[in-house]
Amino acid sequence: MKLMLLCCNKSLCKFFIFNSEPSYPITSTIFTPNNTSFSLVLEAYIRNLRFNTSTTWKPFLIVTPFHVSHVQATIVCAKNKKFLMKNRNGGHDYEGLSYIDMKTETAWVETGATLGEVYYIIDEKMDNVVDALMVDVEGKLFDRKSMGEDLFWAITGGGEASFVPKTVIVFRVLKTLEQNSTDIVYNWHHFAPTINNNLFITLVLNVTQNGIKTIRETFVALFLGDSKSLVSLLNDKFSQLGLKQSDCIETSWLGSVLFSKNTNITALVEVFLNRQPQSVNYLKRKYHYVKKSISKEGLEGIWRKMIELVDTSLNFNPYGGRMAKIPSTTSHFPHRAGNLWKIQYLANWNKPGKEVANHYINLTRKLHNNNCNGKNSYAKGKVYGVKYFKDNFNRLVQIRTKVDPDNFFIVEQSIPMLSYHKLLE
Repeated sequence: MKLMLLCCNKSLCKFFIFNSEPSYPITSTIFTPNNTSFSLVLEAYIRNLRFNTSTTWKPFLIVTPFHVSHVQATIVCAKNKKFLMKNRNGGHDYEGLSYIDMKTETAWVETGATLGEVYYIIDEKMDNVVDALMVDVEGKLFDRKSMGEDLFWAITGGGEASFVPKTVIVFRVLKTLEQNSTDIVYNWHHFAPTINNNLFITLVLNVTQNGIKTIRETFVALFLGDSKSLVSLLNDKFSQLGLKQSDCIETSWLGSVLFSKNTNITALVEVFLNRQPQSVNYLKRKYHYVKKSISKEGLEGIWRKMIELVDTSLNFNPYGGRMAKIPSTTSHFPHRAGNLWKIQYLANWNKPGKEVANHYINLTRKLHNNNCNGKNSYAKGKVYGVKYFKDNFNRLVQIRTKVDPDNFFIVEQSIPMLSYHKLLE
């Protein structure tokens, strides 16, 4: 995790040292523009080039904490000096900071660990958070017991621990409009969330141009079972897909993660420890959640809009299964029971420049609006907050206002604040 402060002076380092533990020296974690490694540290984990341009705000100081006392000292200093602080996950050393206790079957994952590192060390999916450490706006350290269940609920996702088998089946099947894909997608919409709890089939839609513009549908699946059972199931429930035994690949769960990212599944698992991506580009993402299936006419309208816009794509991720059994209030993420799938709107580009960025951002907005027909303040935050958090939004606002009454941890897309008199109502 990197903590970036948007201001700095010479006396600041002394202030950090005074407010940190001598047994865990903080000076080696502080980087200023005068440090030769400053730019390297700043740019190391930028995964969206939109945030690495000449007009992007740059911090005057970066802290790369390797002990909780460094986080506490940074927060105390930033608040005392009235600095704006931003944090970025994935910035500290991995070794020894995230670990597994096999006796209690728990994993301790700190915010600096990357997802690949967590996959590598666990190789079992754990979605049941049993404890957490958090530093508040005063620099005080809390665990689950001391912070209370309300705050613990607000900062963690809910769910049950689940078992991941040693081997799984994956496949990727492509279709186009010329292969009657509207009917195929329509049928997928109806059964994907409920067909089988051991089967997950995601759908990727994008425009291809080989003489004529058309929509390409890519069905990517993960099945917890054997290929014979999978082919039999889909031939019975989804014969239009035309799945064959030769389409199925048996691999490990880690291999399925590589497969979903179009990476060679025979690659050494140490690839998960590589913090440097193969490529970085500019991107924009938008989401929404669907509770009613889209008609064939609606799908054809989406095809027309995508062909008009060209440089956008859609991902459909089915829900159902275990998700359908988890009430929306179990955690702050409410889109569980009652949702069929999530739609992700995507645009990627490689050319720099504001005009280019605005062009692609507008493409995602146009596609999103086509499908949806649609200073940080409570009123403004409520517009997106209710859409995303639904009935959990007001509870999150109450908790946020109590925990951070001065709005120190301000982020443009964070939970907004209530005024003090509203809090007392």
